[in-house]
Parts: sequence; C-alpha cells; structure tokens
Amino acid sequence: MDQANYLLKKMTIVGGYESGYDGLEGSVTYSDAIGDYSDYPNFFEWNGAAHVAFPDFDFDIDHVPIGNSVNMCMGLSWITAKKSSQYDKYVSVKGFNECSQYVSGRSQWDPDYPQRGLNFKLWSQNMARGDSVCSDGIYVESSDICFTYKVMTQVCLMVKFEKDVEANTYSWIYTGGCFEDEQPVWYVDAVPGQRDDFKGI
Repeated sequence: MDQANYLLKKMTIVGGYESGYDGLEGSVTYSDAIGDYSDYPNFFEWNGAAHVAFPDFDFDIDHVPIGNSVNMCMGLSWITAKKSSQYDKYVSVKGFNECSQYVSGRSQWDPDYPQRGLNFKLWSQNMARGDSVCSDGIYVESSDICFTYKVMTQVCLMVKFEKDVEANTYSWIYTGGCFEDEQPVWYVDAVPGQRDDFKGI
C-alpha cells in the first residue's frame, strides 16, 4: 500500500450533453460498438501521462534497430465514489488476460501490481529485407533491412456493468476496445527522425 499514490491514477468523468465534448478525434477510426455519441454521453478520461516515466523512442540511424518496446500491462479497477480514497478497497475490472510480464516470471512484480490487465506495447518494429526504397522507414545497408515502426498514441476501453441478482453481486467487465475492429490501442506510423517520450498519451 506504500505505492498507492504512485500506482493509482484516477480518471475523471467528463462529457455530458451540455459539455459538447465527446472525446473523439477525427483522425482516429472508432468501432461501431461505442454507440451513438451525438448526445455527448458521460465517460471516464485520464490525461496524466505527462507525469509517468516511459521508455524513450528514438527513430534515427543511430538507434535503429530499436526492436519492440517492453511489454506493458495496464490494470483497471473501480470503487464507489465515497470510498475512492480507500486504495485497498478497489476491485479489479473483470475480463482482462493475465499480464504477460507477470506470467513470464522474468519481471519483478510487487504485490500491489495488477496481475490482470491490458497487455500492449508502446511501439512495434517491422523489418523488410531488401527494401532499399524504405518508405517511411530507415534502411540499414549493412543488413539490407528496412525498419519501420508503429507507435501508440492512445488507449480506449469499453466496460459494462453486470449484476447477479441471485448472488447479490455486481461488477464491471471489460468488453473490448473502442477503435476499429474493437482494438484497445491506437497506433500510428512513426516518421524517421521522430522522438517520443509518450507524455501525450
């Protein structure tokens, strides 16, 4: 519990008809599963990445090949508003897979870390041998490989509330991502020379 303030990143409820804010971006393709946003429904949002330390992404000839980023895992939990300051009372949202780094056993995993959550990478690497034209990438002549990358810009998750009347229990369940094909992470093509610290996620 000593890491409560560090690990717990609280989201803010935003939107609402009078706000005129839906959080959607014109450059992003969303899944039809998010439903009709014309009435500006309420939703939860977090924009605190500027205060989180992520690995740096440097897409230049001095750093290529960069490889894939380390595996990341984002847990999601909930509690009623009046108990929001009681870190030990939070309940994990159901429906997530186990965190890959936790399962591997190769990472230090403190008791406060989530064991289930959204697994993702900050960036992914693609290699094309023999592609000397290397559009939107960097060609390394010594290996005859074109390196291109995709970097994440945002995460969007859909959850549903479910109540078991017989057991008198209720929970929130992860149902998929908000983006095209219900993907939870939005990636864009990196541009040679790009440096990203992911503070704008």
